[in-house]
Amino acid sequence: MGKVDTLLSTWEDYSQVIGMADGNLRQGFQLLTEIRQGILELKTRLAENPTIGSEIRAMVEELDILAATEEFKFNRGDYLH
Repeated sequence: MGKVDTLLSTWEDYSQVIGMADGNLRQGFQLLTEIRQGILELKTRLAENPTIGSEIRAMVEELDILAATEEFKFNRGDYLH
């Protein structure tokens, strides 16, 4: 599933941007938006294809929860330096 690989790569990019002392918050927010969109697309695909395994479904749910948490932290200002 190439979409999952892309999503995980975007997560890695996001964590690097946010983890840098001089990280670009605009870029971080853009990456987080891409992550949220990718999760929505994956959830749509999963809903359309019930034969996809429960492991992938569980991983997508965990990524969705993580993205929601990051979005909350971002909006709360946790990453302001």
